[in-house]
Amino acid sequence: MQVLLRGDTCFQKVRNLIESDLFGYIITSLVMVNAVIIGVETDFAARNGGAGKLPYSHAIGQIFCPPPEETKGGGGMWSSQQKGFKD
Repeated sequence: MQVLLRGDTCFQKVRNLIESDLFGYIITSLVMVNAVIIGVETDFAARNGGAGKLPYSHAIGQIFCPPPEETKGGGGMWSSQQKGFKD
């Protein structure tokens, strides 16, 4: 944790975090877990003719690809009104 505390500015602290071995290990682990999950989901879909979803796939999807937050009035970044689509 001392790596995070070194540096006078916020920029230096963030840089020290990103350049740390721990950060590299964590990001590498997340990428590998995501790759395994994609492989398992692909295998499941191939074995079931593309029908159905892997149990708990929605929960797993929330971890790696959460949906955009909805805003009142539909003014969010992903809203159809901003993209020019009709509802």
